[in-house]
Amino acid sequence: MRELYSVADGSNTHPLSEAKVGEVVRGVVTVISPKVRHLVSLDVPIPAGFEIINFNLSTEDQANTAKDVGAAPKAKEVASAPVTKSSGMISSLFSGARALIAAAGLASSLKDVNGEEVIQYQKLYPNFVEMHDDRIFLFVEDLRPGTYKYEYFIRATVPGTFSHLPAVASEMYFPENFGRTAGSVITVSQ
Repeated sequence: MRELYSVADGSNTHPLSEAKVGEVVRGVVTVISPKVRHLVSLDVPIPAGFEIINFNLSTEDQANTAKDVGAAPKAKEVASAPVTKSSGMISSLFSGARALIAAAGLASSLKDVNGEEVIQYQKLYPNFVEMHDDRIFLFVEDLRPGTYKYEYFIRATVPGTFSHLPAVASEMYFPENFGRTAGSVITVSQ
């Protein structure tokens, strides 16, 4: 799944279909892998009328920098528990153990206190990121089972209505193992 959200929409509840010239938009790509995948490439096209914001450039405004976008995880973050919809003392006591079980790939799904399925979203840390004018290319050497999110930022620059081509993930040497998001249309207004 791939959606565009306002930078102010931290809960990812309202996907955008329109942006204004100069507005910074946060893109979120979700990758779901039911089993271990090796040498995975993820090609994320950017709609025409937008430009990629590369925070690695010293000329880029760092005001929109989300914490560690594209950076490698710190040891503390790897052991930290992912956000779940459950609450309560028992849940908080076992959240660290759940995170370790999910990180080790020992559990295919977790249940909350009420027995409902809980989707675990982990941050995707690619081994290599390549930013082009029209797309972002990500490479992950070993992708463990789970649900991952990758965030990027783009800025609307030209007014008009533009196609947002599907993002494609595939194993580089086994291209028959692939996934594709839906395409969409986004409008940039003055």
